[in-house]
Amino acid sequence: MKKLYLSVLIVLVSGIFVFSQKKSKSPVGVYESCVVDVCQTVKINSDFTFDYLIYGDLFNNEGNRGTWKFLTDDLIKFDNPKPPYIEKAVEKTENNEEFLTIVIKENLGEARVPNTEIIYFANNQRVKSFTDEKGIVKIPRVKNFTVSAVACLQEYTIQNLESTKIELTIRLYDVYTFNETLKFVKNKLCNVDKNQQISRCYEKLKSKKLKKLFPVNKESKIIDKLMLRILSFYKNA
Repeated sequence: MKKLYLSVLIVLVSGIFVFSQKKSKSPVGVYESCVVDVCQTVKINSDFTFDYLIYGDLFNNEGNRGTWKFLTDDLIKFDNPKPPYIEKAVEKTENNEEFLTIVIKENLGEARVPNTEIIYFANNQRVKSFTDEKGIVKIPRVKNFTVSAVACLQEYTIQNLESTKIELTIRLYDVYTFNETLKFVKNKLCNVDKNQQISRCYEKLKSKKLKKLFPVNKESKIIDKLMLRILSFYKNA
């Protein structure tokens, strides 16, 4: 119950912020755009956060969370942080090998990633090695190294220095981030160019589908209704 009271307080403060921004539209809701078999879904929450999901084909409801704000009466800016490129690391000790074996997989289907650049220091010199067609490379035993592949660039520090094999699952592309500025047009969120020409739009979803993507609890319903009343009051003022 305390959590609910705190959430209501946050909503009230958010409502005051809406007044101060002098906005007359409420974009709160779930919007979706699909290209071929891949869909991107944006759920705009009443507390100025949003949830972003991508699903279909090789994607399985992966996503991220960020914040949104009005730039003008109908322009909305979305911001969310990039998740780490290295999504999963498994360190193994399999024999007392002199070298460290590194295996690189990509997060969509866990296929091996060839030609991944592994950068490390040996004898005070910066060295580069590359994974083979099976996504495998052997390097000297080091404490840390950097992984570089397409959009991925991240340093990895070995937790167990006795490890002889490290399997890394990496994110090759920034598909889980949503940093867009969209125009709110007739219950749609649309990309617009410099000439205000509309291109791709995210359509507002109906309740049946959005319940499956974003299950709603009672607390969230209370908060959303309260925020929508605040926005509606301001719109009619």
